[in-house]
Amino acid sequence: MPFWHYHADTMTDDDSIQPLDPIRRNVYVGAKVATPKRLLRQAKSGDFEASEAISAYKEQVKHPSKPKLAVRAEQIMSASVVSIDPDTSLNDVRKLVRSRRFRHVPVVTSEGFILGVVSDRDLFALPNDGDDTSETIELRLVADIMSKSVLTATPDTNIREIARVLFEERIGCMPIVDEEGLVVGIITRSDILRALIKHAPLDLWI
Repeated sequence: MPFWHYHADTMTDDDSIQPLDPIRRNVYVGAKVATPKRLLRQAKSGDFEASEAISAYKEQVKHPSKPKLAVRAEQIMSASVVSIDPDTSLNDVRKLVRSRRFRHVPVVTSEGFILGVVSDRDLFALPNDGDDTSETIELRLVADIMSKSVLTATPDTNIREIARVLFEERIGCMPIVDEEGLVVGIITRSDILRALIKHAPLDLWI
């Protein structure tokens, strides 16, 4: 089972997320093509992920290479994972997210096991630095607001399966853990967009 569900101090395989059945695998979906013009319009409207995809497209045009088949999570995941511990202050995480332009940051133990995920939406939904209540924010920790129920996948999980789970579960990222449960990477919806562009043509199946 490639997917694991972490919640608080427990870890279980998620029976609700199953590999695609053979019948559904053979149904081709005519999806809208993410053309440069379409992505450019989305980027101008403030869509961060579209901006990331545009950057990936421009980079590919500058340095064209023979497309390679992208199949597994380990092929497109961000392996240099920037993580934080649950005792990190919210102000420090805000500074990290702003400076590195992160959308999601894994929260891990000192050994590297996943505890939760904090998103930019979680952070910036809180009062701003200039608000009267910002003094209380300085005293709050990541553990107070992080999502403690986290879906993870393994490095050999099929990319299409991950893309489907991100869409169906309405989540923006998925930490990748090894056989010991240690975080070794992370995949976001932006990574899926980059893979779609860099490894095109990519057939989409459900």
